[in-house]
Amino acid sequence: MSIGKKLFLLLLCAMLIATADIFVVYEYMSLQRNANTLNKILAITFGINSIVFTLLFIQGKKFIQPINALSKKIILFGLIESSNKALLSGDEAKIISDSFDKMFSAIKDMEKFPNANPNPVFRISKTGAILFANTAARQLLQFPATEIPKLWQNLIANALHSSESMHIEEIIGAGTFSLTFVPVKEGSYVNIYGTNISEQKKKDQSLLEIIKVLDAIYHEAPIGIAMISFDSLKFILANDTLCYILYYPAGELKTKSLVEITHSEDIVKESNLLTTLQQKNGKTYKMEKRFLRKDGAVIWVSVSASSLFNSEGVADAFLYLVEDITERKHTDEVLLMKSRQAHIGEMISIIAHQWRQPLTAISAITSKMKNRIQLNILKPEDSIAALSAIQKHILFLSETIDDFRTFFLPDKLPECVTIDAIVEKILFIIGKSLEANRIALTVSIEYKKPLKTYQNELIQVFLNLLQNIIDITTIRKIDTPKAWIHVYKTDDVVVIEVSDNAGGISDDLAKNIFLPYFSTKGEKYGTGLGLYLCKLIIERHCKGTIEVKNAGNGALFTINLPVNTHE
Repeated sequence: MSIGKKLFLLLLCAMLIATADIFVVYEYMSLQRNANTLNKILAITFGINSIVFTLLFIQGKKFIQPINALSKKIILFGLIESSNKALLSGDEAKIISDSFDKMFSAIKDMEKFPNANPNPVFRISKTGAILFANTAARQLLQFPATEIPKLWQNLIANALHSSESMHIEEIIGAGTFSLTFVPVKEGSYVNIYGTNISEQKKKDQSLLEIIKVLDAIYHEAPIGIAMISFDSLKFILANDTLCYILYYPAGELKTKSLVEITHSEDIVKESNLLTTLQQKNGKTYKMEKRFLRKDGAVIWVSVSASSLFNSEGVADAFLYLVEDITERKHTDEVLLMKSRQAHIGEMISIIAHQWRQPLTAISAITSKMKNRIQLNILKPEDSIAALSAIQKHILFLSETIDDFRTFFLPDKLPECVTIDAIVEKILFIIGKSLEANRIALTVSIEYKKPLKTYQNELIQVFLNLLQNIIDITTIRKIDTPKAWIHVYKTDDVVVIEVSDNAGGISDDLAKNIFLPYFSTKGEKYGTGLGLYLCKLIIERHCKGTIEVKNAGNGALFTINLPVNTHE
């Protein structure tokens, strides 16, 4: 069929539809016709429209939509109105009428939607013509209305060919947009729906930066980082630093459990901490422990563990941070030994003082016995009494040696001991020195239950504090020097207070007093290690705290020890 004939046929169809629709409108507007006549006309019109629509569908789809929409509206209004007149009345007719009013109102609102949409909406034909662009799209277009980007043309062609939606992200103007190409093959066009994702892209970029930082921390951190399963206690992840600390390749370390490479003396303690960690869901624990390195060496580490939760909120793994402190522990032991050695001279002086009286007594007894033997007047009972006295003094000397020998041995394990027993041993060692320097010591012990701690190291703390009081009262020439030891319990903490009346300490000195090699007494009296080691022993070994402040007319050292430090 030639183009002219096609156009003539389409024109004829349009005239027939227009004529039929005019009759419908006329009948609709007339209130004199009855419903039967109107319904007949509507039926005829509907038939004509159906035939015309079929012909139009064959001849050209692009003519259907405007004609079809107009005809359907006219017929629909006619049917509603005629039905209302012929079949319904009163409330029923009003309900139906109101329902259709709401329906058409909703249709009008939907028609407004593309323009009201804050996101860009396009409709572009397969030839690249822009058929529709809403307000947001028009404001966004950075190219002439007759042209579209080449990338879009390719996507439109592909979408129409495959009948599948296409998706891209593209920078348009100052923003980044997500564009979805939805093909409408029957209409030979695509609808393009855009969403401004600029803010989301910024957030994604920030997240990527954070991930990069975390990745760098994980791989390059100077401490070991691992993720360990609560169930099997096996390594899920382990960074290079941890593998280096333990001398294990990453693959081999993942086959090991935490228990396998932990020193036998630390297994029970850490197992209890891990149980508490899992039960309390998130409470971090810290401890110093020993690892068995792959080469068999024992190393000291400081570890910190905290729970990791799965999507259901259950703690099924934990983060494990490991710092190698073997060298530090060695240094601490050296400093501790140096401190002990610094006291050897003082201890020898104290031992000499303790031994002087019994040795003098033994010398006197033996001289007396010698004289009696020379005079041949020594009686057997006198010999027995003299030898018993000598034996008693020798036993005292032996016990003194044992006490001092034990003091210089390092503590291997904590033991249960009362503070009053520790104070008794301290006074045995340094009591005579306090008396010789006229220092009146007052001891008040309110808490006398056993405490599990390192006894000898705690004795060394007391000796350091009391020796400092002796030195400072001598340096400052205090007329009536006094010292106090007060022990009591508050909550779950045993508090030990050691104070004096030697004038206190300035704020500037108080800030540095626990630093190594810092001394306020000069080279004659101090090494600068005493208070540093007091802090080391109390905080790292006894898991407590020590601090100093001025109180009354002197300095007050306060030691806080957990009641169940090592239980």
